[in-house]
Amino acid sequence: MPPPPPAAGTVGLDEIAELVLHAPVTFGSQSAALLQVIVGPDDPSAGRTLTIRSRSEEDQSWTENATGTLGALVGVS
Repeated sequence: MPPPPPAAGTVGLDEIAELVLHAPVTFGSQSAALLQVIVGPDDPSAGRTLTIRSRSEEDQSWTENATGTLGALVGVS
């Protein structure tokens, strides 16, 4: 089995169970994009929320690029 995605593995979970893309990450021709990955508190019934945001070095406002849920792998019987 491959290792879990870093955001999931850091909090003891196995996978990104759901990911909804809202906006692309954009890069300026002369600047870098800053990324922010936020993992919410543990919810035993739903896993943990995941939010990915970005902004350029010059911009002070963050764009929400994706939201989702981190979870544990569920075995199939």
